[in-house]
Amino acid sequence: MEDRIKKNTRLVIEQMRQITGFEFGLDAESVEKLDDDIQIQRVGTDLSPDSIRNYVNLFGSYLGECIIFCHGGYWENEEGRWRVSFDENNAVYPFAKVQKQFDNGAGDSIKNFFDTIPVIFNLTSGKGK
Repeated sequence: MEDRIKKNTRLVIEQMRQITGFEFGLDAESVEKLDDDIQIQRVGTDLSPDSIRNYVNLFGSYLGECIIFCHGGYWENEEGRWRVSFDENNAVYPFAKVQKQFDNGAGDSIKNFFDTIPVIFNLTSGKGK
């Protein structure tokens, strides 16, 4: 699955660079651009459940890789659910967070989630495990 996550991440970066003209990468500014894109998708288009599921898989992969790159952590499978763990007691669920933004809108922003990770988990350095 981790190979699929990395492939999805590369696809999101390439596609978002083309769509936005922005030097999209694994950073906070790019997460903000993706957050904006999710809002446009959920408001401006009539997405099928399958389309949303595909976006969640793609964007969740990207968000998790960005978290690992910027804040540290590592992918881990917990009972069939992929998460980014920081240690044995602390983890985040990027796929679930993307789904929540599609479901609930800006109140469940992936950008706000991303920005609060170092504060909530008291992280001082990035660059994954």
